Amino acid sequence: MTELTLFADGPQQACFDLDQCRDIATHGMAQGVSGFIYNHNLWEWFNENADEIESYLNEWIDNCCDGNVNSYIQYLGSKCEDHLQLKADAVWLYVEQKCNDFLTQNDPNY
Repeated sequence: MTELTLFADGPQQACFDLDQCRDIATHGMAQGVSGFIYNHNLWEWFNENADEIESYLNEWIDNCCDGNVNSYIQYLGSKCEDHLQLKADAVWLYVEQKCNDFLTQNDPNY
């Protein structure tokens, strides 16, 4: 079965199958995805994988925002009360977009 593996080079990995990716892409991470619910878990994911998350999100911003937004921090920052919420939102956005990418490549019905 085809599976999306995130943070392969980090101390812990996250794996999602096609159905899980569909749910995340359709309903977002706010639906409650195991391992990505509590803020302390999200901060840990971010701190362990900051370079990967920031690099991917900034590239995603470059491709989707037509130059109107310069970084993922600017994109998410207006909705965040502090840097901890920014980290949590960045992890959620990263996972959601990676699931979208994965489905685009692996699901002919997506």
